[in-house]
Amino acid sequence: MRNQARLRELRDGVCYLTLDTPNSSVNVLNDALARWLHEEIDAAEAAGARVIVLESGKPGSFLNGVGLMLAGSVREPADAARLTAKARAAYERLEHSSLPTVAAIRGNCYGCGVELTLRCRYRVCADDFDTHFYMTELSEYLFTPIFGATHALPRLIGLEPATRFLIWGERWSAQQAEREGLVDTCFDVADFAARVHEFALSVADRRRERAPRATAAAPSVETVAELRERIAQLPAMYREVYATTFDLMERAACAGIRAPEAEQLAAGNSSMKAESRAARQFFFIRRLAHEVSQRGFDAAEAWQAEFDGSVAAQWLKSELEARQPSGLEWVGRRNASGAGRVRALRFVGYADTPRSDARENTVWIRDRVLGRAPELTGTPLVYAPFRAEGVIEIACRPEHIASARAICGCLTRARFATVVSTPVARLAIDELIRAFCRPLIEHALGRGSKSDAAKTLHELGFLRFPGDWLSGVEKPALAALLAPERAAGADPDLLALLPRQNCSGGRADLELRDALLLSLLSFAISSLDERSLAHPSLVDLLAREVIGFPLGHCSLCRYMTVDRVKSLLPRDRRGLAPELGNVIDFVEQGRDFYL
Repeated sequence: MRNQARLRELRDGVCYLTLDTPNSSVNVLNDALARWLHEEIDAAEAAGARVIVLESGKPGSFLNGVGLMLAGSVREPADAARLTAKARAAYERLEHSSLPTVAAIRGNCYGCGVELTLRCRYRVCADDFDTHFYMTELSEYLFTPIFGATHALPRLIGLEPATRFLIWGERWSAQQAEREGLVDTCFDVADFAARVHEFALSVADRRRERAPRATAAAPSVETVAELRERIAQLPAMYREVYATTFDLMERAACAGIRAPEAEQLAAGNSSMKAESRAARQFFFIRRLAHEVSQRGFDAAEAWQAEFDGSVAAQWLKSELEARQPSGLEWVGRRNASGAGRVRALRFVGYADTPRSDARENTVWIRDRVLGRAPELTGTPLVYAPFRAEGVIEIACRPEHIASARAICGCLTRARFATVVSTPVARLAIDELIRAFCRPLIEHALGRGSKSDAAKTLHELGFLRFPGDWLSGVEKPALAALLAPERAAGADPDLLALLPRQNCSGGRADLELRDALLLSLLSFAISSLDERSLAHPSLVDLLAREVIGFPLGHCSLCRYMTVDRVKSLLPRDRRGLAPELGNVIDFVEQGRDFYL
């Protein structure tokens, strides 16, 4: 199977099987690769190897998922088992090999890639920012994994860490994966190959003793109850698939029950749900946003042409390659106490010298890569501490968009969704947060119930609430962001007006729901009309990553069709707020965002 992966290499009794999917920048699990893996394990055992090392021939990628293709092909629940039969057979062959097996992980390892490494007796990984672990099935596609993760993860690392990783979608760096017990050790990337070979020899020589499969302690009754309670509180669109997946994990952790048939059936059932189909559509919107942000610009060439030798280049490379204890989910620096991680990094210009009143953990770019940034009143020059997980906005004037796209190219390696904007006055992220929070604040000032607002967000499918992710923002900054017209006077405590996750009781407020959706729609229309954002996919990416627009609805612009907007508008449209005038135009034009 030369066309699917390189042939095995035998050195000192160590057999290296190198995954290398042709014509692809990443390794992808398919039937041909599964067949090759099965055959090569047979051949390695026959050739007298003492240990098998599974590695990747792709820089930056170990193995990525088959989930998206699988889910799109499922027409009835039994299809999931049928379509994955060859791959599962290869996984079983790897797990039950007569030789000890080592997964040498370098690069992103997602979904079925994680599940493949769990079938190896040992797992080692490269300690660099390219190497990270992420279970995509629930957090990206809303279906149950199918290759054994629901059993293997809780048995290996414990139910609570496995729940954080598989169900809540935490991304783990190499060092965090080691701390959590997902991998045995991580090696410096500079001599990774040599260290892997040394490790494999120690396994072959029986110098590294370990039980064939480590088994975590059973969780307490209290732990299980707390995890179940959190899942029970999820919005309806997520609850069933999350609860079903957790049931499988709990059975494995508490009773050691391995239920592959039940896992396969759960995968098939969940992938057929409307919410899962919507979530899979968002994958393509995310890819489209990536292409728009880098349109006409090759990322590798951009890095070489625009950044080598510049101050910005050296800063970016050092920050992105730094191995920090909390991993590299965020880009930025910590303050002297080690706290205050940068949660949202917005490139909007340059500073010759940092301002004296800057926050301690603010990061400054001192290179004129973007040229002069637009005047952004009331916005920090480079960074604002809002919870924009995994997304970076690179703002510039239109004439500097090529340089912005070059930055976008290099930051892609850091696992960020990167959006290039040309804002008129304020950053797109700021405008989005303001559009989201304005109806909630007006509802509260009108003596509306905060618990009703929380229930409204819950019914819409939001998993995180603004009262939580804005909690670390200082009052003056929050006022400047959410209510600049009030910032100079005596303001109410805006944070206290926003709903939080722990708001109990209440009922959904239909008027607030409609006002919230129309405000978000108005943001989308104005951003596109003013060319602050070049395409609806960029709006959707920000809405997903910044405010957590529900994945079960696919995206903001997909959800807000002309027909749906008509149903939200009041009969007397003269009562609409002036800032919603563009919504009327949207309805009258009768054109959805995606045609």
